[in-house]
Amino acid sequence: MFQQGWEGNWHKLYHDALFNYMTAKELEPLNLHLKIKIGDELNEKSLRAYDKYAHSSLLPPSNKKCVTVLIGDGHQKVMVKCQDDPINKTQKRNSKGRRGKLDERLGHGWFMLADPDTGRVLCCVSADKHEDNNMVTKALLKILDFYPNVNFFGFDRNFKYMPSAKKNPLLKQISYYSLDCFHAHGHCDSCPCNPLIIPRLKNRVRGMNTSVCEQIFAASKSSRGSEATHAF
Repeated sequence: MFQQGWEGNWHKLYHDALFNYMTAKELEPLNLHLKIKIGDELNEKSLRAYDKYAHSSLLPPSNKKCVTVLIGDGHQKVMVKCQDDPINKTQKRNSKGRRGKLDERLGHGWFMLADPDTGRVLCCVSADKHEDNNMVTKALLKILDFYPNVNFFGFDRNFKYMPSAKKNPLLKQISYYSLDCFHAHGHCDSCPCNPLIIPRLKNRVRGMNTSVCEQIFAASKSSRGSEATHAF
């Protein structure tokens, strides 16, 4: 830090130091904090161990049986701030000197499952593509065993996800597949996941915050560093 020219990199150095401190603190319960290497704070093994620990011990509430609903949503619109990120390096400018399309500057997306009653995040998975069915299934199977009373899944793409999900025996505990109330306004009356039309769904979503994930995502629009750093 005290080498010549460090003043111009103060913000980057401060961010790196803060991240190193956070990494050591979070990995300490797993006895991995003494194995941290500067510049390689999160190797694949450590990240995998922490991911398992977080979803089984940190994210769940004290009474897991109280969770009966999962709301899911994906967020690909994460602006990459790191100057060394290849997405920023490949950014092109058009003839007027403007930056390229927004999608060229986005990356490190993620998919979330949350409890609408408490606003608590229960699951996060990294995503390099937009909300495909495999990613949604991966997130659900990651935590369903922890929440035996969950039988409702809300998701803005359930009209496409539900047919394949109902064929998956590992998801048999989910009986209700519903759109969130906001997106439901744009769907036809024959949509089997429309909570504004289907009585059994309408009764379940009454008073439910089906947009809880969008609200959480609104507070986390930017990311710094590598994909592993973002996942952590």
